[in-house]
Amino acid sequence: MRLRTAATLLAVIALPRTALAVIVLILSSGNGTLDTAAQNAFTSAGHTATVGPQYTSFTGAELSGVQAVLFLANANWNSGDMPLAGQTALANFVSAGGGLITGEWVNWKVGSGSLTTLAPLMPVTSSTQWTGGTSITYTQAVFDPVLAAGLPASLTFPGDDFSGVESFFTPKSGATAYYASSGGAGGAGVVGWNYGSGRVLQLSTTIGPGQLGTAAYAKLLSNSAVFVAVPEPSTVALLGFGLLCLLVRRRARA
Repeated sequence: MRLRTAATLLAVIALPRTALAVIVLILSSGNGTLDTAAQNAFTSAGHTATVGPQYTSFTGAELSGVQAVLFLANANWNSGDMPLAGQTALANFVSAGGGLITGEWVNWKVGSGSLTTLAPLMPVTSSTQWTGGTSITYTQAVFDPVLAAGLPASLTFPGDDFSGVESFFTPKSGATAYYASSGGAGGAGVVGWNYGSGRVLQLSTTIGPGQLGTAAYAKLLSNSAVFVAVPEPSTVALLGFGLLCLLVRRRARA
């Protein structure tokens, strides 16, 4: 019985993270068509995705029950700043174990002096440098089984322009550049790290409609939700090992 119980526990621990469904809140881009495209990218992969307010109206009240947030700021990039209450709630959400995904214009806004409470969460050194281009290719630089699930080593997609196409990314110390970019964005295209008990992933691109209309890019975005919402494999393994030891100890006492 002890071996059967232990085997069952290990089987649960070994469940692939890519099989997990994530509850996602999308902070509206200000463009209904784009919001729907982002929502479809998540729901088609089995996630639950709800479109919330634009970032300029976000106060954090919508975070209840959410596991990951997609922070879009592209069609509404020049609308202002996120209220301090929203920034604080989002920072606390990530620190407590939530996930955050952002794109090009969030990086620019941090670099321009907005979103100051959220700036420490970002895995890249934010700047206002950006580039154009009609086509961008992301090429895998560091393999991650969640981000790479179902994707080729390189994916090419349109360079959607919202008064800017792609940010120049410089990963901060401790961050990982999972994909390199062909678009001149400082060499890095997808950068992530752990922040507190949560995770943040930044994409150098605008997460625009042409990109979301590309199957591989939409898959990358849906994979990103699992990546930021679930602990790293090492964390899960350590938790499982601790539970297994506790189970064996309790059995021995019995």
